[in-house]
Amino acid sequence: SAKGPFATKEQVLRHSRHVWWNECNVTDWFEAFTAHPRIGNVEDLKKKFSNNTKDLCSNEQSAAMESSNAEILSQLKEWNDKYYEK
Repeated sequence: SAKGPFATKEQVLRHSRHVWWNECNVTDWFEAFTAHPRIGNVEDLKKKFSNNTKDLCSNEQSAAMESSNAEILSQLKEWNDKYYEK
């Protein structure tokens, strides 16, 4: 849904919410939530982003992986696991 460019953050958020709730279906939501490995799953993240794709999301995730140390990733995994246990 290309409606931009947007002049303000509020316009982006308003449009994003509209698309998410009115144009996406359950299949779209499932795809969005399953597209990324769980936080802290280092091996899956490495597999997913090792092919140097140009995709914006991949670049974002790759940068996060490269700038994170093992302790941070371990803590993220611990808290993510606690969230899933709820």
